[in-house]
Amino acid sequence: HFLSDSASTSSASVVSNDGNESLSNSQDKSVAYRSAGGISDQMLLTLVMDACNASGEFGLAVLLCRLGSMNNLAEMNNASFIFDGDDSGDELTPMQSLVQSQPLLSESDDILAGTMFALCGLSCPHDAISLHSNATKNTDTKIRDQFWDFSDECLEYANSLGDIQASSWKEAYRHIDRVIFAIDCIEKSKSRLTEEEEYLLSLAVAKMLRATSGCGQTRAGIYLAKIAAAAVSRTEQSSKKSIKQTVQSFFGLKETVQNDHLIYDDEKSLNSFLSSSDELLSATMEAYREIGDSDNALILFFSRWEGDSAMRKSVRSAPYHPDPDFPDREWIKSCDLALDTLLEQNRFDNAVAFYQAILPSYRSQHTYLIMARGYAVEEKWDDVSRLYSDALRSGCLSDDLALLALQGVAHGRINGKMRILRSIVDDIASLRQMKSGAWIFENYWVLKRMIGFHHARLLMWWNDPTTTQEQEFRVATQHLEKSNQGRGDLDPDALSCIIKLAGHKHRKMYGYTLDTEDAINSQNEAANLIVNAVLKSFEIFEGVDHPSIISDGVSSLKSLGADRHCVDLVLASIDRGLQVNDDVLRIAKTVASSEGNDSALQAMETIS
Repeated sequence: HFLSDSASTSSASVVSNDGNESLSNSQDKSVAYRSAGGISDQMLLTLVMDACNASGEFGLAVLLCRLGSMNNLAEMNNASFIFDGDDSGDELTPMQSLVQSQPLLSESDDILAGTMFALCGLSCPHDAISLHSNATKNTDTKIRDQFWDFSDECLEYANSLGDIQASSWKEAYRHIDRVIFAIDCIEKSKSRLTEEEEYLLSLAVAKMLRATSGCGQTRAGIYLAKIAAAAVSRTEQSSKKSIKQTVQSFFGLKETVQNDHLIYDDEKSLNSFLSSSDELLSATMEAYREIGDSDNALILFFSRWEGDSAMRKSVRSAPYHPDPDFPDREWIKSCDLALDTLLEQNRFDNAVAFYQAILPSYRSQHTYLIMARGYAVEEKWDDVSRLYSDALRSGCLSDDLALLALQGVAHGRINGKMRILRSIVDDIASLRQMKSGAWIFENYWVLKRMIGFHHARLLMWWNDPTTTQEQEFRVATQHLEKSNQGRGDLDPDALSCIIKLAGHKHRKMYGYTLDTEDAINSQNEAANLIVNAVLKSFEIFEGVDHPSIISDGVSSLKSLGADRHCVDLVLASIDRGLQVNDDVLRIAKTVASSEGNDSALQAMETIS
């Protein structure tokens, strides 16, 4: 494939849909090399790997290196690869297997450096170091010292990265390795796969796709999945070809065209395997969506849907079964993804039509939830309520669907809202084998966001508006305590409530005077709670707006009169490398200056 005329274009096309500069440069260099007298597999592999690395497709670079030579795979001990053990014994480490499968790693400084750079990009510097050791141990020292500069530079870079590890890529590489080994066995056997063998291969490829997507290397997974599909298609073509050759031999005819290699843009042949099972079809659709190619995800699904009457029949005429995980829902994962993709593309009418084509007994919890979210976006709350009732009857109710139904009731113009809201809560609490009050307490912050504070407080039986702040603060502190004990997840709104209301009780009891020991203790307790809530939000929530939360915390501490705690909070934020607003920094500096806290002033000066 690397040596074909279209190799650089087709290889690069799986890396980027927007034709970025690095890929274009590699193609331009490829044309230049050809015009200068041809291009070797080593040159082309170097160019394509460089393009992948420049585009951040490090997994694809490693995969292309591994695929550059598959001749020795069948002789390798592929049964038990290890990652972090020593190199003793009969087992091959992944880097040993990579060197054995790709001889160019020991012959080309460029390819070795490109692979090492890709491994570092995958947060696997130890593997890059191991690869360098295995690839160069039999290389002449004089030649290496004179010509192998790039790989030595990569070795220094890998050593500088320290002990970072990427277990997700290592797990993905295990699945990649197994699929490559399976492809090689298929190529060597040249016999058509049985239905069971093809199904088992589809499960292996699906796992590989999910693993590569899980570590951000989706395009590598898609590329290998298409190679597996091509291998399966070639066995089918080979079977047809053998019959053709028998007929030709009988009649004394000669074959005028020889074409043993599957054309890589033969989408029909590839899609036949990629949609051969629900696991593989759904995994491939998810991968396409991951790289922003939802159109291809839909094309893949509906090519199967339109061409397979058995698939349509099973979806439209499945027998009723009360278990929501009923195994006869053979294509439900793919159906749910197709429905979600249609809604994602704002094809609402198409989504509704497809949803209605799925028999109610075939639908899953996800099917109902996906369609309910679509109705909610369109603010069709009556349809959300109807769908909720259907899901309840089918035994496919979920917390998220119940929340959407509650939201629909809260936004609708209907009488007896609280009675209906409590009825829905009773349904979901019964399903979770909880008391209704316990479910409301556990989901209070989500309820507040979805149905509004007014309806949420009435569900909590907070009928006196003058005490709601105090009661909400009590719920927030109870949730924080449960989280500290490892007995539940913490909602960011709970911490926000603590930050804003922790001083309310103190001010209500003591005002702004600190003339008693009880008042001082009360202030310290409230201030410590605010500081801990701010720091807790940094620990457990990714993507939190650090400057805003710090500002809220300092504002609450200032209103409490806890100036010393303001400085402590700002210093703790600086220690964590967090961004602090100029206004907040100015306040903290003023307080530190008034208290003669020179060490705090010096620490804050470092980020001014």
